[in-house]
Amino acid sequence: MERLVFPRSTPVPAGTDIFLEMAKMRVESYNKTAGAEDGTGIACPECSNRELIAFLNDNGDFQVRPCKCQGHRKTIRRLQAQGLYKRAQKQTLDAYMTDTPTRAALKQMTERFIADTEPHWLAFCGQPGTGKTHLATAAFAQLSYQRGLAGRYLVWPSDARRLKTALVEGDERQLMEYKTAELLYIDDALKTKRGVDPSDADVRLLFELLDYRYTHSLVTIISCERRLEDLRALDEAIYRRIHEMAGPYVSSIDYDIAKIYIPIQQ
Repeated sequence: MERLVFPRSTPVPAGTDIFLEMAKMRVESYNKTAGAEDGTGIACPECSNRELIAFLNDNGDFQVRPCKCQGHRKTIRRLQAQGLYKRAQKQTLDAYMTDTPTRAALKQMTERFIADTEPHWLAFCGQPGTGKTHLATAAFAQLSYQRGLAGRYLVWPSDARRLKTALVEGDERQLMEYKTAELLYIDDALKTKRGVDPSDADVRLLFELLDYRYTHSLVTIISCERRLEDLRALDEAIYRRIHEMAGPYVSSIDYDIAKIYIPIQQ
């Protein structure tokens, strides 16, 4: 058991609750002790990179609570493990070109979504090549940073295949990790080869993910090459959940070569 004492040089005023003062000293010492570098590049002044902040509860007992940076650190580690972190560093709002009215409107919608503290969804549907992934990635990273949300990034073509295999094998744990994530980005939802409809298994998987997050009001970001009307024709329930939860933060872009987004090469 840890034994705490006052340094001899520290005077103790008469009437002082010595145990409370010792507890305060323990909190101060804990919060000043720096944690080890964890590879995320985060330097948090609140927790000194320990991911936990010490405090005294109402009874004067020593306790710790997660720092806001903890969720963001988890997001960065997951992106690093997926090989997506460098992309996320480049695909920021500042790096997104707004040289057409469509792209300017998409960026403004994204900024409004980030500023909205309600658990809305953000959905980019329709034409490929309009910068949907860029803006969705920027919103994902910014929300994780601002709100300390631990996010998961689901790349549909590869991750959906893995999740379906796990479900066939009776393993629902992986799917639950995405269902319950504080923040989820589904990139290229229901993506298939051109002209090929998604399988029933893909549709069921997307519905299961979205239905859980709809029921529990969890922040979700979606990019999809199908227009909102196409999703409605494919599955009414998926359409309704996106339409209701995204509200003013959903775009459905018809094909137009002038809307193709070509980012500046750095």
